[in-house]
Amino acid sequence: MKKKKENLAGYLFICPAIILFVVFVLVPTIAMIYLGFTKYNLFSAPKWIGVRNFIKIFQDRRFWTVTGNTVILALFSVILNIAAGLFLALLIANKKNMVFNYIVRLFYFFPLIVAPVYIAVIWSNILSADSGMLNYYVELAGFERVGWLTDTRIALKTIIGIEVWRLVGFAMVTFIAGIKNISRDYFEAAALDGASAVQTAFYITIPQLTPTILLNLIMYVITELKTFDIPMLMTKGEPADSTRTIAMYIYETAFQKQDMGYACAVSLLFVAGIMILTCIQFLTSNRWVHYD
Repeated sequence: MKKKKENLAGYLFICPAIILFVVFVLVPTIAMIYLGFTKYNLFSAPKWIGVRNFIKIFQDRRFWTVTGNTVILALFSVILNIAAGLFLALLIANKKNMVFNYIVRLFYFFPLIVAPVYIAVIWSNILSADSGMLNYYVELAGFERVGWLTDTRIALKTIIGIEVWRLVGFAMVTFIAGIKNISRDYFEAAALDGASAVQTAFYITIPQLTPTILLNLIMYVITELKTFDIPMLMTKGEPADSTRTIAMYIYETAFQKQDMGYACAVSLLFVAGIMILTCIQFLTSNRWVHYD
C-alpha cells in the first residue's frame, strides 16, 4: 500500500511536465507535420495538397539563399565560438589571481544573460552607417564610412561577429569547468617531462576536453541554425536577403504572407535537418571523443 502511494506521488509530480510537453511540444509538432501537406492561410480550413509544398521548396530560390546564409552563419559562429571559448579557458583556467579570473569570466559571460533586444539596440547604434561610434573612429583614421549593416558584402559577417561576442561566454565557462575536472596527475607528469604550455594544451588538455567540445558543438550548431532575434532586430534580413535566416523566412512566410502550410513544410525540413545533423555528430563522436 505504501509503495502504491509512493508511485502515485511520483506520477503526480511528473504530470505537469508531461502535460506541458504534450500541449507545447507534441501537439504543435503533430500539427506542423499535418499542415506541411496542406494549403492553409489561417483564415480558411486546411486543404490537403500532398507533397506540393515540398516540391515548391526545392524550386524556391529564396529558400536556398536563406539556407546558404544560415549555413554560413552557423559554420563560422560555431567554429569561432568554440575556438575563442577554448582559447580563453586555457588562458585563465589555471590563473591563481581569482579576482582577475572572476572579472574576465563576468566580462565574457555577461552578454549571454542580456536580452537580445538590448544587444541589438546597442550594436545598431554603435554600427550605424551615419552616426555610429565605430564609423566615427574609422573616419578619424582616414578611411571611408563602412556600411556594417547595410553592405551586402559585410552585413552577414557583422552578424557573425556579434553572435560570437554574445555567445562565447558559454563555451568559455564550460571549458573552464572541464579543465578543472582534469586530473592534476596529467599536468604534473607533463611538467616532469619538460612539456611546454603549448604541448600540454595540445597533448593533454584538449584531448581530455573532447566530451566538452562535443557538448559545445551540439549546443552551438542547434543555437546558430535557429538564429532569429539578432538579425531580425538589427537588419530584418536586409540588405537584399543577405542576413535573412531560415527561422526568419519561416516566420515571415507564416505570419506576414500567411502561407502557414508552406511555412510548416519548411519547418519540417528544417527540424529534420537539425535532427540528422545531431545524430551524425553523435555517431561520429566515438572517433575523436575520449571519456577516460
